[in-house]
Amino acid sequence: MSNRYLKALGRRLRLERLEDRRVLATLWVDPSVAPTPTILSSISAAVAAAHSGDTIKVVGGTYQEQVDVTKSLTLIGGQVRVAGQSGASIIAPSDPVTSMYGFKLDANKVKVKNFTIQNEMMDAIQTNGAFAGFNILHNIFFNDAVGIALSTSSASTAAATTISGNQFTSNGAGPTPMESILSHGGLANVTIAGNTCAQSNVVAAIEVDGAIRSMNVRIVNNRISLGQGILVANLSMAKIDGNQIRFLHGGDPAHGPIAIRLAGAVSDSEVAGNTLVDAGDNETSYGVVLDEALVGSPDTGNKISGNTIQGVLSSANTPTGFVTGIYISSASRNTVSANFVAFARDDGIFLTQSESNTVSSNSVTENDVGIHVIDSDNNTLLKNSANNNKTHGIIVGGNANILKGNVTNLNGQFGIRLISGGRNMLMGNTANDNLRTGVGLDSAASMNTLSENTASSNGYNGFELSASTANSFSGNRANGNGSQGFFVSSGSDNNTFTKNIVKRNGAGIDVEANGCTISANTVSANGFVGIEVRGDSNVVKGNMVTATFGFGIYVGGHMVTVSSNIVKNNQGDGIRLVQLLSSTLSGNVVMDDDGDGIDATSSSSSNTISGNTAMGNGLTVGGFDLFDGSIGFLTAGTANTWLNNKAQTRSPSGLL
Repeated sequence: MSNRYLKALGRRLRLERLEDRRVLATLWVDPSVAPTPTILSSISAAVAAAHSGDTIKVVGGTYQEQVDVTKSLTLIGGQVRVAGQSGASIIAPSDPVTSMYGFKLDANKVKVKNFTIQNEMMDAIQTNGAFAGFNILHNIFFNDAVGIALSTSSASTAAATTISGNQFTSNGAGPTPMESILSHGGLANVTIAGNTCAQSNVVAAIEVDGAIRSMNVRIVNNRISLGQGILVANLSMAKIDGNQIRFLHGGDPAHGPIAIRLAGAVSDSEVAGNTLVDAGDNETSYGVVLDEALVGSPDTGNKISGNTIQGVLSSANTPTGFVTGIYISSASRNTVSANFVAFARDDGIFLTQSESNTVSSNSVTENDVGIHVIDSDNNTLLKNSANNNKTHGIIVGGNANILKGNVTNLNGQFGIRLISGGRNMLMGNTANDNLRTGVGLDSAASMNTLSENTASSNGYNGFELSASTANSFSGNRANGNGSQGFFVSSGSDNNTFTKNIVKRNGAGIDVEANGCTISANTVSANGFVGIEVRGDSNVVKGNMVTATFGFGIYVGGHMVTVSSNIVKNNQGDGIRLVQLLSSTLSGNVVMDDDGDGIDATSSSSSNTISGNTAMGNGLTVGGFDLFDGSIGFLTAGTANTWLNNKAQTRSPSGLL
C-alpha cells in the first residue's frame, strides 16, 4: 500500500521502537543467597531495581525495613524460590520508635499480598491519596497501632481499590490497636471485603472519619469481634453489607461500643444484611447508629435494611447486650426496613430529633421497647411487628407522624403509646393481647387521628386516653378487652368517637371528660355498661347499643345530649341518668331491656326527655319503659320535663 494512498485515508504509519519494548519481570527477595540482578536481599532493593508492572516475590523471613513502593508493582510474601523454603514474610520495624510504616504505597496499582506486618507503632501500610488502584490482599496485621492507613484519589474515575482477605489481630504485647483500617476520607471506588478483625480496637475496626468527602465505598462481608465496629462519616453511595460483628467492648464514654456508626453527612448509602451480636459485659453498646458524632450534618437518604441485631437473654430472663439496636439521632429521609432486632436492653429501634424517616417491616421483639420515637416529626412507621417486648411495642412522641399497619401484640404494657405531640395518624394498626392497653394517648398528645385500628384482648383497655384532647377515633375495633373498650379519663376533653365497633369488653365506651362526641358506634355484648358518659357538654348520638350485661347507656354531667341511639336487649336499664343536669334526651329507641327503658334517678334534674320510643322494657324485673325517681315541679311531679315519648309503661304514670 503506497504512502500516497495512506495519506488519502488520513492515516500515517507509526513504527514502535524496539528498545521501548520490555517483558515484565519477576524479581525475588531471598537474603539467604548472594544478590543477582533478579534476586535481591531486601524488599526495598527489589523495589528500586524493578520496573512498573513487575512482580516481586518475597521468601519467608523477617524483614526489618520500611518499604516505599513508588512504582506500579505486585509484591507477594511467603513465596518459595527453591525447595525447602517455607514460612511467612514478616515486615517488622528495625526501630519501633522511629518507624512510620511497613509499606508505603506511592504509585497507582500497587498490590501487596500475603505478608505479615507486625509491631508498627504507627501504620503497617500507608497509601498515598494522590494515587488509586491499590490491592491489599490476604495479609496478616499483628500488634500494629493502625493496620492500613488508607487514602486514594477522590476522583470519580479513580481506579478501583480492594482491601480483602486480611487478618488484623493482637496479643496485647504491642502498641494499643486503634483502628484496623483507617481513612481520613477522600476515598473513591474502594472495596473493603472479607477481612477479619479480631483485636480490641479503641476507635473502630474500620473507620472513614470524613475529613474529606468519600464516595462509592463498599465495606462488605467482614468479620469483626472484640473491639469496636465500623465508623464512617461524610460519604455517599456507600455499601456496608453482610458484615458479622460480635462481642464488642470499649468505645467512647457516652455510647460505649457501636457495631456500625454513620457519624454525619452520610447519604444515599446502605447498611444491609449485617449480623450484629452482643452478649453484654455490662457495657452500653449499640447496633446501628446514625448521628452527627464526627460531622455536624444529618445522615440522609440511607437504607438500613435486612440486618439482624441481637443481644442475648440472660439466665434471669433479662435482655443483655445492646442497649439499643438501631439508634437514629438528627437524621432525615432514611429508610429502616426489614430488620430483626431482639433482646435490646432499652429500645429495639430509637429515633430522636429526626424527621421524614420511614421505619417499615421490621421485627422487634423481646426488647424493653420495640420502636421508640421521641421529639421527631413527619416519620412513617409502616407494617412493623413489635411483639413480646417488656413494656411497649411502639412509643411515639412528636408531630405529624404516620403509624400504619403495625402489629403490636403481647407486650408488657401498651401496644402503641402516644406520649406527646399532635396531628399524628394511626391507621390499620393491631394491638392485641398486651398486658395493659392496646393503644394509649398520654396528656401531651392532642389532635391525633386514629382510624381502622384493632385493639383486642388486652388486659385492661383497648384504647385509653389520659388527659389527651381533641383526638378523633373512627372505624376502630375494641373487642374482648379486660376493662373498657375505650377509656377516656378526666381532662381528656373534646375527643370524637365515630363508627367504632366495641364488643365483649368489660365495659364498652367510658368517658369521664367534657365536650366529647360519641356517635354511630356499634357497642354490643359488653359487661357492666355499653356507653358510660360522666362529664359536661358531651354528645351521645346515633349509636347502636345492644346485649350489654348491665346498662346500655349510663349518663351523667351537665348539658349532655343523648339522641337517636338504638338501645336494645340489655340486661340492665336501657338508658340510666345519674346526676344528669340540664341535658337533652331525644329520638332514642329503647327496646326489650331487662331493666327500665329510660331511668332518671333522683339525682337528675332539669333535663328534657322528648320524642323517645321505649317499648318492651322492664318485663324481666318488673320495671318500666319510662321511670323518673326525682321529685320536683315539672312533669308528673318530677324534676325533669317529659314530652312526646312513646311508651307502654311509665312511673309515675303522668310521664309524657
